[in-house]
Amino acid sequence: MYAVIKTGGKQYRVAKDDVITIERLAAEVGDTVAFPEVLMLAGDGSPHVGKPTVAGASVAGEVVEQTRGDKVIIFKKRRRHNYRRKKGHRQELTVVRILDILTGGAEIEMKKAERKAIVRGPVAGGRAFTLLKSADGKGDDLSLIGGIGPKLNERLKSLGIFHFWQLAALSDADIAKIETGLAIKGRIDREEWVEQSRELMAGKAPRARTDRARVGGAGRAGELRAFERLDVPEGNADDLSLIGGVGDKIVAKLNDFGVHHFWQVAALEAHDVEAIESEIGFKGRIGREEWVEQARELMAGKAPRAKVDQDRASKD
Repeated sequence: MYAVIKTGGKQYRVAKDDVITIERLAAEVGDTVAFPEVLMLAGDGSPHVGKPTVAGASVAGEVVEQTRGDKVIIFKKRRRHNYRRKKGHRQELTVVRILDILTGGAEIEMKKAERKAIVRGPVAGGRAFTLLKSADGKGDDLSLIGGIGPKLNERLKSLGIFHFWQLAALSDADIAKIETGLAIKGRIDREEWVEQSRELMAGKAPRARTDRARVGGAGRAGELRAFERLDVPEGNADDLSLIGGVGDKIVAKLNDFGVHHFWQVAALEAHDVEAIESEIGFKGRIGREEWVEQARELMAGKAPRAKVDQDRASKD
């Protein structure tokens, strides 16, 4: 037997044990969900078409995953009006496994998945959450928390949040105030900032692979080394033009800024990138062209990404 159901303004043909991806449902992974809008039943004898729905029929499913679709780029341009707008969108989706197709008014047994208790408030032996006028010593790199980019990092600092322990100590009331002030409702729980902060405080690696590489690959010979400007190269300077997007003119600008080696580019943090792009004048290129990732690849002995640079490096 199969059924045609309607959810999220779309119709889906489903049978028992099918897995479908639909518009986001307000449910947690493991929850049972009901689809009461059954438009048609078929498979056992003649099809039964609803008017508009089949009376007494429903479909039960279990939430397998809450996810998002591929990014869609929306670009608008008006000729001769200097008008260009570019936006990205990722649709919120839910993956559901069909449990059963019920008829005759049978009720669905609704189940809730077991929830892990979320511990709020100060970490054991730690400080209670408070906003600070300035960082205690050197602030933590909050961008190591998945979901916090450079702009949001700066907004958190302007609000008075500089350290992992502050995010780790957030209570429900604190979260509500911060999300209201920053207009990011639901993100702190959804992206698990509290849990990620506690993991980083415990010495665990960041969750994102790119962030793990950023933390662990900034130095030479396996040693962690923070970015610093150099008046002169340490020994022979690296050929920065092997990084895709870095030409001879930009190499000269980087050298004037005090950047001569791959390890310096590999160690760049958000504020370093902002300082370089502000002074040299190529805003957005370092991230867009992945200079940091390329520098780490070159330090690891990998060939340059561009074929012309591979040929040039092999001749050298």
